[in-house]
Amino acid sequence: TGAGTYAALDFRAKDADARILLDYNDANDGDMHFIMDNNTSPITAMTITTDGKVGIGTPGPDSKLNVERDDVGTIISASSTAGSAIIDIMSDNSNANFDSLVRFYKETNLKGVVGYNADASRDVISLGYGSFDDAQLNIDSSGQVGIGTYEPEHKLDVRGNGFFYGSGETQVAIRAGANAKDSKLKFIEDSNITRWQLISQESGNGEFVISGSSAGDLVTLKADKTMLLSGSIHLMKNGHAEDSMSVKQSPDLRFYPSAWDHDGYNNDQFMY
Repeated sequence: TGAGTYAALDFRAKDADARILLDYNDANDGDMHFIMDNNTSPITAMTITTDGKVGIGTPGPDSKLNVERDDVGTIISASSTAGSAIIDIMSDNSNANFDSLVRFYKETNLKGVVGYNADASRDVISLGYGSFDDAQLNIDSSGQVGIGTYEPEHKLDVRGNGFFYGSGETQVAIRAGANAKDSKLKFIEDSNITRWQLISQESGNGEFVISGSSAGDLVTLKADKTMLLSGSIHLMKNGHAEDSMSVKQSPDLRFYPSAWDHDGYNNDQFMY
């Protein structure tokens, strides 16, 4: 009639025993416990609270399903002998602000999160160290990947600095698709203005072009090892302005290696 009162159903097969116990807490309030090895070393294998929470390995679940173990090992394992093993995590809510996620804790400290991240401005799969508000890697519905942004504008959109390091030869490759004409490396300001671009052109038998936003093509390197220059060229000697030389647009500007004596010009001289 008071707290601590219980009703039990005991099971025994030879020396194996178990118990299902209803523990009375208060009026219309009782928890169901499934106990193994009831006689010798009782273990509460599962608990169902009066509000429908299920605890496995814990008598006091604090969520709809709370699984604990007191040693190192696998907590949950899912497998299928018939095909794919699938675990669904669903947030059944028509509201625009909802998430479906898995969170990772060290003790009571939130360390990481992965899952579906949605609100008025987000619709991405996120991976982050900390909360969803700090998610560092995000993939949107079109497959675009953002690092440091929830709204990637390109196949890979990185907001921040990058560094490439290889133990041997380090390469960064830019390859155009089968239907593309050029491969480009662009330098863009915050105002989204392209100031410079390096272009490997399919036309002209694979020319390499350095281009400015308003100046057009400034340098073109051709497959036959010739170089076309556009605009004014200033040649500096030892970095001193007084030694600079200005060569205006010339249809026949030629440079020779410093060790090559050609028509009386050698060392660091030039001709045009």
